Amino acid sequence: MRLQGNVGRKGYAASSLIGIILLILILWIIFLPPAERNKLLDDKNTSGSGSSIRNATLLSVNIGSLAGSTKDIIDHPIPTMLLTELTSAIVLSAPGPVSVSHSLFSGQDRSISFSVPALTLTDAVRLSFRPTKRQGVLTMTLNDVVIYDETPSASPQPLTLPKGLLKESNTMVVSVSSPGIAFWRTNEYVLDAFQIVGDVRDEKRQSGTSKFVVENDELSNFKNSFLEFVPACDTNAVGLLSVTLNNRKLFEGVPDCSGVNRQDLSVGDLLQGTNTILFNIAKGKVRIDQAHVHTTLTPTKSKILYFPINQILFDEIGSGISHVSLKFLFVNDGKSKEGVININGKYDTLDQTDSTLLVDISNDVVLGNNYVEIVPKSELNIVRMDVRVE
Repeated sequence: MRLQGNVGRKGYAASSLIGIILLILILWIIFLPPAERNKLLDDKNTSGSGSSIRNATLLSVNIGSLAGSTKDIIDHPIPTMLLTELTSAIVLSAPGPVSVSHSLFSGQDRSISFSVPALTLTDAVRLSFRPTKRQGVLTMTLNDVVIYDETPSASPQPLTLPKGLLKESNTMVVSVSSPGIAFWRTNEYVLDAFQIVGDVRDEKRQSGTSKFVVENDELSNFKNSFLEFVPACDTNAVGLLSVTLNNRKLFEGVPDCSGVNRQDLSVGDLLQGTNTILFNIAKGKVRIDQAHVHTTLTPTKSKILYFPINQILFDEIGSGISHVSLKFLFVNDGKSKEGVININGKYDTLDQTDSTLLVDISNDVVLGNNYVEIVPKSELNIVRMDVRVE
């Protein structure tokens, strides 16, 4: 019995010693530097919530298109234009002397064909002649409608042809009345200097065209826009002014000749690429000064994404065991990619044409929640963004 008691006391002492040694070993491991502790415990081969995060993806997202602009305001100047109503007298027909006669047994009429090629631009068409022989009543028809039936004087005034009867192709017939009971007589006219003249407006001088280019950034960040111009003109002498943008009429009326004229525009009024603006004056004269299309852009919208850093990974990053990288994959379109990348308040400028970007952000991460903000300055088409632990 005594022997058994000694053996029990020795076993208890040995167990206590082993326990003390284990406690000292655990405390020694706990107070080791993280790098030495990880080497000792070979954490990279362990698993569980306290394990090292190596060769892992913290964030992977397909972002798509981000619209951006480096400007708050875009102004498209339009050159000065001088619009004027210029009318020229154009001879439409000059057949030479026109002779007509009528007797008891015979008659000779004269048919004259003429064209009015720019009917909408022709304001007045006049017939003039000088009779050197006058006997009887002179009759003229225009497109089968009588427009003259009298005995002219030796120096008649020009005859204005009714515009409602005119066509692009016209026929005038000149004839003289019958002598009637004076059967022995022949009525006859000889019309010298016979000509038909039209007052035709030069349409090109009444209008002015200008072009300007709108980029996609301007449409994507559109806030508001307007057309502004100053017309130098005489209100009492000027006619209707029409303003057309991309074949859509923005304004038609008498312009305010005393100040700035302004017309608001919607995003639908503008086209990506070339835009065409046309000014046209119906009557009079006007100079279009200080014309411009002014667009205000909305502030660029950024994209913010979040990823976590736990304590073990943060310690590994601090000791240099692990590194965190940020990678962008852009559409390979050859276009300039401009913007700002903000990682937890630390900014970096993006300015390249390459389709990939790889950045080491180990020094920018913090323990806990982290964020990446992308502020586009040009249109960015991002296929994917990854945050990885290496």
